[in-house]
Amino acid sequence: MVFLILVSALAVVAFTFVMGASSLQAQHAANQAQTDRADFLREAANALALWYAAHQATLDAAVAPPNPEEVLQGAGITPRYGLAISVSNRVTQDEVAFRVFALWLPAASPDPSRFDPSSGAFVPGPGVPFTVVSGADIQARAVADTRHTMSRLAAQLENYFAARTLASGGDVSANHFRPSNGCAREEGAMPCLDAYTAATTVDWLEAGVGAVQAIDAWGGTLELSNLADASTEIPPYSMAIRARTPWGAVLHAQAVQRF
Repeated sequence: MVFLILVSALAVVAFTFVMGASSLQAQHAANQAQTDRADFLREAANALALWYAAHQATLDAAVAPPNPEEVLQGAGITPRYGLAISVSNRVTQDEVAFRVFALWLPAASPDPSRFDPSSGAFVPGPGVPFTVVSGADIQARAVADTRHTMSRLAAQLENYFAARTLASGGDVSANHFRPSNGCAREEGAMPCLDAYTAATTVDWLEAGVGAVQAIDAWGGTLELSNLADASTEIPPYSMAIRARTPWGAVLHAQAVQRF
């Protein structure tokens, strides 16, 4: 009798152990699956952000959003776990226009998750893992970098003006942003740029300015004019610099005569 009781007790213990081990294995498997999905979304978001940065000049130039399948292919993302993706229209924030991408793994069918293409706002369904990639910071950095390039070019032109003024005896009434003999070609003098002109078409070495860096963050060239948007009649004289963003906005800077 005692033996049977002992055997029964051992059986109960063994059963409890097996069930506990199975439960732990199931919990571990569930945790691992959750980790795998989170890792997949994180890696996909990183790949998408890198792809966006590499194509920022064209992605936000078009009005219509890119096709989601083309986005996945371009970013090198192989869909897993039923991956869903949506792409916003161009969203404008301050002086920047950008796109928002939502990536998520639907947990039910039909999927209650919602994406607003006009704002890029994403509302996930209950228990839905997701990530959002925004181009706001990418394009904001591009604008800042372009403004920095414009400022450096303006400073270089201002130094050129100051050197020409000193060489001419310090006459501050002369506008060295334009040639002194009308628009005739003159070595060591700035050419006439009556309309905005791509910086890459100007021989800055011949003008005496030296080599210039005039490529914006999107790979375009800065444009300059020493007539349009410039002060040409009375000191302080100025020269206009501008850049065009992919979404059509124009950034402006001025090189201004220093006394």
